Amino acid sequence: MKRIDDQNDSEWHEACLRVRSYLRAMRVTSEAQREEIVLHILARAARRQIENPGLRPVVLAMQEIRAATAQWLKQIEPSREQVTAVDYLALLAVNTAERWPAAFLTEEVPGDLQQSIRKSNVSAVPELRVSSMVPEPFDPLLAALPLRNALARLAGSLALQISRKTAAVPAKTPPPAHWPQ
Repeated sequence: MKRIDDQNDSEWHEACLRVRSYLRAMRVTSEAQREEIVLHILARAARRQIENPGLRPVVLAMQEIRAATAQWLKQIEPSREQVTAVDYLALLAVNTAERWPAAFLTEEVPGDLQQSIRKSNVSAVPELRVSSMVPEPFDPLLAALPLRNALARLAGSLALQISRKTAAVPAKTPPPAHWPQ
């Protein structure tokens, strides 16, 4: 069997980075566990590349990590035909990474993790409510009213600012000396 080092290094490096990113997205925080999973997935991808030399390592590695995750999730609900996005969301919703940090992609899914995922209810919230809106005729005068009010307030505040900056001159003040008389 060919070793990964004998292949195109940049493509295998990219595959390794993608698998690591996937594991970070799944919130696998343990560096040792992440590296163990990465090595296992890349080894599976390398074996598959021997059978399918035309497929890129990145494609093979991502197919393997998704298949491994789906197989692991199927242990929770074996009756399901396929794993759905709701299963992935439930995995994240029950805080798997924090509550069971070493459980992701292990041989057996811990029983309390299985129960938590089964009990989780992932649904779109809020539920869709149908409303009825009756169209009314467009009145340009009513549409312009908020604009007029805003302009009036702006003009008022500008006038107020201008009056604050200029001080009133008392009536009996003599003109400045440089003014001609």
